[in-house]
Formats: sequence, C-alpha cells, structure tokens
Amino acid sequence: WVHDMRTRGLGYTAVNGMWRAARGLLRRVGRRSHRLNPFDYCPAPPPGRSEPRWLSRPEAERVLVWVANAPWPSALERTRNLLIVGLMLFAGLRRGEVVRLRYGDINLDQGVIHIVKGKGRNGGKDRPAYMPPQLRQFARAYLAERHRAGWTDPALFFGTGRKAPLGP
Repeated sequence: WVHDMRTRGLGYTAVNGMWRAARGLLRRVGRRSHRLNPFDYCPAPPPGRSEPRWLSRPEAERVLVWVANAPWPSALERTRNLLIVGLMLFAGLRRGEVVRLRYGDINLDQGVIHIVKGKGRNGGKDRPAYMPPQLRQFARAYLAERHRAGWTDPALFFGTGRKAPLGP
C-alpha cells in the first residue's frame, strides 16, 4: 500500500499522514472488536522533508515582465508591486517580512535590507538581506513615486486606495 502510494507520486509527508490515519482507524476498530492492529507491527514510513519550491530564471523573468507591463491604475502601484515581487524573488523575503518592512529598513547606498523579526522562534530573529542592482533600481523607482505621492508613513508599503499600510 505504501509502495503503491509512492509510485503514484504522493510525497513522503502525505504517505506518512495517510499511514497514521489508517493506523488510528484500525486502532479504534481493534479496541471495539478485540482484534490486532497490523499497523502496530510495522514502522511508519518516514515523513521526509519537502523540497523548497522556486521559480526558474525564465519563469521569474516572465513574472517580472508581467508585473512591469500589467495595466496598473498608476505608476505608484506598478513600482510598488514590482518592488514587492522583486523583494521576494531577488532578496528571498517572505510575505510577512515584506509587509512588515519600514521605510528605514532599506539602505540603498549599501544595498542592504534590515529584516526585523523574520522567521524563527520567540518572535523571529533579525537578519540582513542583500539587494542586487536590479532590486535597487526597483526600490529607487518606488521610493521616488512614494515621495511624489506624499506618503510619509513609516510603513514602506501602503494600499493606494485607502492610504493605509499594506496588510498580508
């Protein structure tokens, strides 16, 4: 049964979850009918670690071209969305890290982004993220549009319709 699930392409974690669910079901049936549970005599398949998913370079370029050429209502939204996608693609920021960015967290001269309370226990840890030249270009364009729009809030990103910080 386990081999069949693996040959059908199910991941290690999915197989492990199904195995544990079947074991629990047969354990309940065994208690009521006083029968042995065959799952008690064989080890559970290992859950395994899932491989991280990423976009290939051509896929990432297609995403950036689409964001840059989509019919956004304003140049501010175009540059904002381009910077958000660029931060995730080039600097490896997570969604929550992007949303929590403050204006002072980006240092264009040094090409460093200060991530506050990123991934980790007890509220996360601070870490630096580095900006390649293309990401610096996106950031400069967005910051210029942000300045032109008169946005002075410490939050880096905001929703253009309601002038409030961008949420997840």
